[in-house]
Amino acid sequence: MKIFIHTLFLFLFVSSAQAQTSDQTIEHDGVKIHYRIIGNGKPILLLSGGPGFSLDYMSPIANLLSNSFQCILLDQRGTGKSILPIYDTNFINISATIEDIEFLRKHLGYEEWIVLGHSVGSLIASKYVSDYPKSVSSLILVESVGFNTRLWDYFGDNLWSRLLPSDKELAEYWLDSILVANDFKRARFEYQKAIMPAYFYDRKNSLLLSQKLKPEDWNIDVWWFIWDDMDKIDLSEISRSYNKPVLVLHGRQDPVGELIPLIVSQTYPNSKLVFIEQAGHFPWLEQSDVFSDAIISFLNNH
Repeated sequence: MKIFIHTLFLFLFVSSAQAQTSDQTIEHDGVKIHYRIIGNGKPILLLSGGPGFSLDYMSPIANLLSNSFQCILLDQRGTGKSILPIYDTNFINISATIEDIEFLRKHLGYEEWIVLGHSVGSLIASKYVSDYPKSVSSLILVESVGFNTRLWDYFGDNLWSRLLPSDKELAEYWLDSILVANDFKRARFEYQKAIMPAYFYDRKNSLLLSQKLKPEDWNIDVWWFIWDDMDKIDLSEISRSYNKPVLVLHGRQDPVGELIPLIVSQTYPNSKLVFIEQAGHFPWLEQSDVFSDAIISFLNNH
């Protein structure tokens, strides 16, 4: 059951097209990379989590920030509309994802940009900053999972403890070995829907999301390969060398807990830690005004 619980993920599709959007595709090393631009102003890249989720659930963040910033949402390789010729470790790995990000920055002509990573996307953001520190003017880590995979030692227990008996019954149903063997992707998808309430301060919000979640919004193959690659990474020491402003933004009721954001904030020498009360792993859904105000205030001050 542990491997099923470890995904950080869910989808927030409650959004409105407040600003004009532009969807485009570029090719990098034989991979079609899809991205979306919303708004105008200083560029800010939004990196989704999962791993394996498409950019769509980050759209509400872009809508919140698009009046002040130009938001670039990226379908990381193999997710959403970013198509791979082959789904294997040669094409799906963290290093290739980082190179896609830097290629996109150059393609768009930005000397530097702000980078915001959510959940597992925060680890990707930290890795990108460690490889290309001059490309990033400031870093925003939302519901950070930290610099390595140590979170997984207890994250599954935190999730499970938040579920009602009915949630657990449904989740265990989709863990049945026969169902998994017959349709692995369907079983994984339905399992994620079942445990969704554990990510929220108010479980009613998770019920709204579960009605909008579609199987094509999450690529389990990408999850598998990136997850295996994450296990080889530890950015704890190298992150200390990044001296530009860092905002660590975290829902107080996130099942990730408070230790990880504290460690991340203490590691980056020029960081600010902000907890959002009465919010879980998706604070822009539960406390949208507080969430956006914290980001805009941070960026305006830097």
